[in-house]
Amino acid sequence: MPLHFRLASPRAAIMVVFASFGGAGLGAAFFGLCNAAARFPGDLLRAWFGDLPLMMASLCVAIAGFATLAVSTNFVLSVAAFAAVGLGTAVLIPCVFSLPAGYVPGNRAGGIGYVSMIAGVPRTLAPWAFGSMAGNFGISAAFGLVAAGLLVALGLVAVLRQSGR
Repeated sequence: MPLHFRLASPRAAIMVVFASFGGAGLGAAFFGLCNAAARFPGDLLRAWFGDLPLMMASLCVAIAGFATLAVSTNFVLSVAAFAAVGLGTAVLIPCVFSLPAGYVPGNRAGGIGYVSMIAGVPRTLAPWAFGSMAGNFGISAAFGLVAAGLLVALGLVAVLRQSGR
């Protein structure tokens, strides 16, 4: 169907122009806004809920956001999903680096260094893997893969929580 038939209403024309030009950065903007909104009070949230429960809740929000990005064809829903990803990922890294300090009080720096060493490889390879996945199978598949990876992380955090640590 030609574009002029799909833009029969002024609202549809405004949405196409907004999504094409002015709204292109809205997903990133809402990601950053929601990430900052959760990161700034992150230490307070960690004190209220504890690292592991906060990580589990955050992972659930991030998984929902990435899964929505994997299947969404709606611009507004995709922007909301990016906001959920920003909110869900905001406190994960600070929590991950605070956990070893609590588990190894006699060698806090060593525990944090160990986590840094292990986390360095995935953080270095993740952009390449995401781009490769998106280039070969599409951006939806790449977002779905991130959701699946975070689901594995959620399982690992659940196991850690069950261990009583």
